[in-house]
Amino acid sequence: MQSLPIETLKSLSQAFNGLNQSLQDDALAYFLLKNITVNEGRLNWKINIEALINNYDTILDAPLLSKQIHIPSLFIRGTLSDYIKENDKTQIKHHFSNVLFTDIKETGHWLHQEKPDIVVNSIKHFLK
Repeated sequence: MQSLPIETLKSLSQAFNGLNQSLQDDALAYFLLKNITVNEGRLNWKINIEALINNYDTILDAPLLSKQIHIPSLFIRGTLSDYIKENDKTQIKHHFSNVLFTDIKETGHWLHQEKPDIVVNSIKHFLK
């Protein structure tokens, strides 16, 4: 995102091509396009990229919870994603006393985009 010369681009199509050239991932490039606005023929980021870069490590840190959460909680993860690692489960269980983990096989971080039917069915099953 930082390397995309957004100020020189004329269309979302050009932005997509630039993002996808770097990322080699159509789904992620389309997702990132949602963060771009077009105003009077100029493209702009909706988000503060500099703030994201400067605070990236803090953003990735686990949230600090002062109390344990006792309501039923569902964590869904894609087995190809490293966003929630196996060893994270211990810490999650510490904060969420009534937790269920669901793994969706052969799916990355964007599991809701990759396998939406399985994600929806997992949520429906959890809510029954």
